[in-house]
Amino acid sequence: MSPRNIGEVYGIFKAYCTRVGSGPFPTELFDEVGDKIGQLGHEFGAVTGRKRRCGWIDLVALKYAVMINGVSKLIMMKSDVLDSFETIKACVAYKLDGVETSEFPFEINDTIEP
Repeated sequence: MSPRNIGEVYGIFKAYCTRVGSGPFPTELFDEVGDKIGQLGHEFGAVTGRKRRCGWIDLVALKYAVMINGVSKLIMMKSDVLDSFETIKACVAYKLDGVETSEFPFEINDTIEP
């Protein structure tokens, strides 16, 4: 039975993206902005204390997650972490092999660009 047959399906997401471990992360920030997001958002592993990788929100991935999970309502968390930033960015499309797309690719790798 689909969760939508029971009621609303809530999708909870952060106002920015994080990742633990290796692998593709198109919006990852390798500068002081990424460090600041990590510090303000307390983005450290609960068990290891390891610093999480931080980046701007990836709306392409969020749109895909909403679609495959049947989400009917979205709830954004941690928007306060971005309060002190003069500029906030969001990924609305990817560039893969020189082609821009707003669709989530079947295979994502390290060559993808926001």
